[in-house]
Amino acid sequence: MQKTAALFLLLGLVGCGGSGDLGSNSATSGGFSSNPAPASSNVSTRLVPPAPPGAPGSVTSRVVLSRLEAEPIRPLGEPLTVSLRQGWNLFAMPFSPPTSLIVSQPANILGLSRYDASAGQYVDVPFTAGSFTTANPFTGYWLYCSAATQVTMDGVDQHQTTLTAPLAVGWNLVGTPLSSDVPTGDLLYGGDTLPQAFATFRLWPGVLGYDGSAYAELGHPPTVLRAGESQWIYAYQADNLRRLGDAIGAKHSSE
Repeated sequence: MQKTAALFLLLGLVGCGGSGDLGSNSATSGGFSSNPAPASSNVSTRLVPPAPPGAPGSVTSRVVLSRLEAEPIRPLGEPLTVSLRQGWNLFAMPFSPPTSLIVSQPANILGLSRYDASAGQYVDVPFTAGSFTTANPFTGYWLYCSAATQVTMDGVDQHQTTLTAPLAVGWNLVGTPLSSDVPTGDLLYGGDTLPQAFATFRLWPGVLGYDGSAYAELGHPPTVLRAGESQWIYAYQADNLRRLGDAIGAKHSSE
């Protein structure tokens, strides 16, 4: 009888245990990622977004450079220049459509992908101005470069237009919708501001960026979304992410 009780106790302990391994999840985008977290990830949670897409076929190596230094916010009305590292970069195109798209070394751009949250998979996109003509400014992208590259883009910032994008339950790759940094307090999720949605866990507050080798939190919760970049946001409830249009003549943080 004592042996039987001990056996049940042992089975109970095994069934309740957990390794806490970030890469052990096997569900698709509706839950946890099927891809393991980068080995050097500093994310202390089981929520891990999908890994970057596989390297383009013509790439034989993926040398990781150090994280680029933050650049000053561009003056309003000037083109936005984004410095990209070798390898994968989280990228956002705030202009829809862009009036100009200039790459310092076009041959360095080897791959561009957006993430379809409803299907839980990446979709390859050509890196041309036409690809962004009708794209939602909230769309986030992975952009692969064979060497450090600069992208300069211009267009009309949609400050006076209400921008909306639906988020699915699970991971969503979200681009910063303007060409200047956007405070999270200026964004709404349903009827709440983004900070309120983080506080009530309608959205996970650990929004993630990518530093060239691993995912890293942008703040817990973040206070700003950086221009020209995208970020992973995990939604516990599906709703619309919005930025309300400014009143005509309103001042902006980059002026």
